[in-house]
Amino acid sequence: MNPKKSNIKKFFYAELFNQDCSSSFCSYMKNLKSDDKKLYEKALKLACKIEPFKNNFDVIASVPKYDNVFPEETNYSQKTAEIISSKLNIPYEKNIISKIKYTRKLRTIPGNERFSEIDSAFKINKPLYKRICVVDDVYSSGATMAEIVKTFNKSGITEIYVAVLVVQSENKL
Repeated sequence: MNPKKSNIKKFFYAELFNQDCSSSFCSYMKNLKSDDKKLYEKALKLACKIEPFKNNFDVIASVPKYDNVFPEETNYSQKTAEIISSKLNIPYEKNIISKIKYTRKLRTIPGNERFSEIDSAFKINKPLYKRICVVDDVYSSGATMAEIVKTFNKSGITEIYVAVLVVQSENKL
């Protein structure tokens, strides 16, 4: 999904992964997620980019994980959304959207198969808002965000802002 060609109003990201970096993308993300201070700093950087647009949406949501398989696993999208919500004083609603279908970890699937893997994986629980900023920890192929946007559109959510901690590659945008 190309965010510039979809109905996403604005696409924010804290960092574009540096391809010249000595570590792999997976190693980089594991390092980021294992260091609360680094994660907090990235989330604050993202909040600063969102701040001029914060009056354009009503609520922050996060990309959910499928809790039935690994309920103890941290949801870094949620953690990031909570930091942004607190910093910008924008309401965060955890249960606007749910993941209702088990999917394999998308990072383990070739990019062209990710879209079919995540098809129909989400549902809206609270269609109370028309303007939402959805937060995710990573943007790789765009499959997750494309499915989230499709799900939001079906429920009448018309203005979608996307905020991502790290974009894997500039050619994915």
